[in-house]
Amino acid sequence: MTFSAGQLIGESSAFPAIGDFNNDGLLEPFGFLNLGDWTFNIAPSLALDLIVAGYQGRINRDNRVLDLDGDGNLDVVWNVYSDANVTGSFTLILFGDGAGGFSRVEERPDIIGFGETIVAADFNNDGLVDIYSPVYTHLLGVDSAYLLLNEGGGVLGDNVAEV
Repeated sequence: MTFSAGQLIGESSAFPAIGDFNNDGLLEPFGFLNLGDWTFNIAPSLALDLIVAGYQGRINRDNRVLDLDGDGNLDVVWNVYSDANVTGSFTLILFGDGAGGFSRVEERPDIIGFGETIVAADFNNDGLVDIYSPVYTHLLGVDSAYLLLNEGGGVLGDNVAEV
């Protein structure tokens, strides 16, 4: 496929993200691979729509592209915007394999509801990227803010800042 400036290159239910998902030095929109000559291949292994097909009722929301596990490959933290009672509606973490796909998907069923912007930063100054995600549920008393500290190797610990 060849695209011109401003041309629609595909549709996805994901928020837009850009990164070098296959470590070839070229940036590509999430779900596509950049061939280096202004052409892109649709990359089914990157398409979040395919990954989340098994999560019925999930309404996709914000995502962050980062190297969460420190292996040099881009990972994706992806929250939802769904009723907390929908069983397939929770945050997912997709660990990149460096070849344009994902080696594993981690489910975080403890983070449910109407997720807002994800903040990725080193909150505790240990050199590892942590995740903060505010969530509301429209259910009295269960709105939360989640701060998940990175314990290394992409392991995010239990929430330390639920409010």
